[in-house]
Amino acid sequence: MNARIRKRGDRYEVFLDVGEQDALRCPACVRVDKLGRTRGTLHWMDAGRLEACPDCGAELEQVTARRERWIGSYERRGEALAAKNKATQDKSRGQLVDARRLTFGQFLDEWTAGFPQKVADGELKPSSVRTYSDHVRLHIKPALGYLRLQDLEVRHVNDFHRALAKKRGRKVDSTLSPVTRRQVHITLHAALAAAKRQQLIGYNPAEDADRPRRRHEKIDAEQVWKVEELRRFLAGTQEDRLGVLWLFMGTTGLRRAEAMGLRWRDVDLEAGTLRVRETRVSVAYEVHECDPKTQAGKRPMPLFPETIAALRAWKAQQAAERLQWGPAWTDTGHVFTRENGEPWHPATVSKRFTKAVEAADVPRIRLHDLRHGFATYHLAAGTQLKHLQKLMGHARSSVTLDVYVHPEYEDLAAAQDNLATVMGKRQA
Repeated sequence: MNARIRKRGDRYEVFLDVGEQDALRCPACVRVDKLGRTRGTLHWMDAGRLEACPDCGAELEQVTARRERWIGSYERRGEALAAKNKATQDKSRGQLVDARRLTFGQFLDEWTAGFPQKVADGELKPSSVRTYSDHVRLHIKPALGYLRLQDLEVRHVNDFHRALAKKRGRKVDSTLSPVTRRQVHITLHAALAAAKRQQLIGYNPAEDADRPRRRHEKIDAEQVWKVEELRRFLAGTQEDRLGVLWLFMGTTGLRRAEAMGLRWRDVDLEAGTLRVRETRVSVAYEVHECDPKTQAGKRPMPLFPETIAALRAWKAQQAAERLQWGPAWTDTGHVFTRENGEPWHPATVSKRFTKAVEAADVPRIRLHDLRHGFATYHLAAGTQLKHLQKLMGHARSSVTLDVYVHPEYEDLAAAQDNLATVMGKRQA
């Protein structure tokens, strides 16, 4: 069972000899080349039986011939050699996939079917699985699934993105945002990269396609409370069960998942610090506990004196509830829990925050907007951008600056006044 590499133009094609197989051939269309070899189109039996020659309509005869299966086309000889060796091994194990017949939709089904194992192995987060699956189901498979995997080209990907830009969004009279379209492209690229690793395709057409531009959506200044509004809200919710959580998130800038996943073992009240180690997220209302979304998310966090005092009081209340509930108490070690020790469902916390805001004399914002405000207050106080990036757990400072910072007009005017002062000194 041999495989061979043939150079065609600037690419390397791999063919695998799969042995003698039955085929149909038209005697009227057969020709003999200069070397005396019989040439003619072979219609392999496993592709379906033909009644007559599709070219001339003559009756077909059954023959036995050696068959080669085209494996793929590759840019580099090393890639072709690896594909040749893999095809030979897969054939000997009975695992050879006919890549020429495999549609992109069939491959996507196989790709997504492997997600649960990747989650179990720690290679994918449940939230990523949900995102990838939604992108495949709603966008990628309906548009590109009918194509054979081997036929998918850059032009198909570009056409897909042009159509995606016109697709209706969630809001009335809106289209999918550039951020959503870029995320869909990332999913498409990941799927095709997996196909390339399996050597089902020679190159990834999403690599050279015109991908949507990376653009962070700005948060409106109305989504950030002024400092006095935050103070008024915290004062009004001080007696609420989750009042300590609102204070905590407003003074640490932690994400909801990070706050929900925090355990007492990661909090040092004596030193006044905590360390973010795990998160608690909701995917289709199912709760999953996993690592932070990036390595930068695993970070230490100094605490305000006011926050330390509130956590001390909360810990004492939690201890009293533990004694009151006795054996019925659920000991998970989480910092923010219900009366019986069970950790809060993340979605429930967001709903409770919305109700608390509605009851307070403050503008309506989301729970996540406490994080936006945290960054804005720090920048207004003169915190260096690099330090704020570490506090926020961002991999890049550009995210901190572009998304979370909302300078007021007075701040911009003050900056111009500073420049005017410097220029005045130079002219003097």
